[in-house]
Amino acid sequence: MSTLEPEEWLRSEGEKGDADANLRHLKYAASDPFPEIPSALLGSSAFLKYIRTTAMIHPFRGWNHEGNEPNKDLVKPASYEMRPGGSFFMFDDNGDLAEQKLVHRGEKPYIRLPANSITFVSTEETFRLPNYIAVRFNLRIKHVHRGILLGTGPLIDPGYNRPILIPLHNLTNNDHFIALDEGLIWVEFTKTYPTTDNPLYHKPFGTPDLPKHTKGKDFRQYLFAAGGGVPIRSSITDVKRSAQKAEKKVESFDRRIRNFGLLGIAALVLSVGGLLYPTLSLVYTASQQIDGTRKEISDLKAEIKELKEALKTKENKPKDGEKGG
Repeated sequence: MSTLEPEEWLRSEGEKGDADANLRHLKYAASDPFPEIPSALLGSSAFLKYIRTTAMIHPFRGWNHEGNEPNKDLVKPASYEMRPGGSFFMFDDNGDLAEQKLVHRGEKPYIRLPANSITFVSTEETFRLPNYIAVRFNLRIKHVHRGILLGTGPLIDPGYNRPILIPLHNLTNNDHFIALDEGLIWVEFTKTYPTTDNPLYHKPFGTPDLPKHTKGKDFRQYLFAAGGGVPIRSSITDVKRSAQKAEKKVESFDRRIRNFGLLGIAALVLSVGGLLYPTLSLVYTASQQIDGTRKEISDLKAEIKELKEALKTKENKPKDGEKGG
């Protein structure tokens, strides 16, 4: 196949729809339109040729048609910025994969990543990788610095044909918002060796083909298959839920204990109240008896004193017949 000259492939791409992108993908999936480009990590001048010729990313926003030049905000020397799509998912408390709704802050729509959660975000663009191009991507550093985690350097094999679904783990205690018109990931492109135009090298193993796991599965099916039917959620969130349940149980026990305590105190008061009256009556009676006894003792002491004085007087009185001296 003849190689397209730069002026030709720039004119041929234009602003075309998804159906045209699919046709170009089928045309170049197994045939390299630029065999002179060596197998290596592709610089922007090379991956721009492949994107606009093979439609391996569509829609492609990295070309300024008015200025007929790359969009330098999106196209870096060895990478291209991609945005989030409008579809994003999260497993709810019932274990169901629920598509989340965009939130609006002002006039802009945003994806909301709840605190301590895992959210699966799709890309706006669709990958239609030919059988000789592999892709790696990383999260935009702005999101990383804000506490959002993505596994380092995921690889997308040649032949992948669909949008990608990116698991984002919000490690912070705050919700994180990503606008649909801001960058999500940076992708880099590698031309594999050997390419499909080198049949000699592929003879023992065959040429690469579209991965079977990408055929006919939507995002829900793919995620359930990946998790083996088990909901994929943040362990931090599950721990928090468990802690909240434990706190509720503790509060319930605490209320019971308080209720039992109040009932016990009331019962004790009633019991003590029932015993208190006879006890006080007994104490009062005993006090009266003690006071009476003390009075009797005092009276006896006074009587004894009078008797002693009377006896002394009698002893000192002269007897009959005795004369005074």
